[in-house]
Amino acid sequence: MQCLLTLDRAESKFLTVEASFCGLLVGDDPCELLLHYDFQRDKDRYSEAHIQVCAAHPTFEKLLAELGRKEANGLSKIHLPVFRPCRSTSCRATSGCTPASAAHSPSPS
Repeated sequence: MQCLLTLDRAESKFLTVEASFCGLLVGDDPCELLLHYDFQRDKDRYSEAHIQVCAAHPTFEKLLAELGRKEANGLSKIHLPVFRPCRSTSCRATSGCTPASAAHSPSPS
């Protein structure tokens, strides 16, 4: 885990995280990065807080090829945003796509 701390910009009184990195490494020697959580304040091109998974998925790779983007391991290049879940019942996924693992899981009671 790595963290870059500075004083806040407004009053210079409070410690603030400017950037952080937390990685999950697997294996012995050498160990390999499986996934990592990143935070970088004031990012423009992607979400400030995000997860990146070092992986490949055949269906996703096929979709990338169909779109003309033939990058190897395209899944690992995606920044998946991290967000706070909300408590409101109005915050629900509106997509018709249900993951196979969720399709067979029991409903919460």
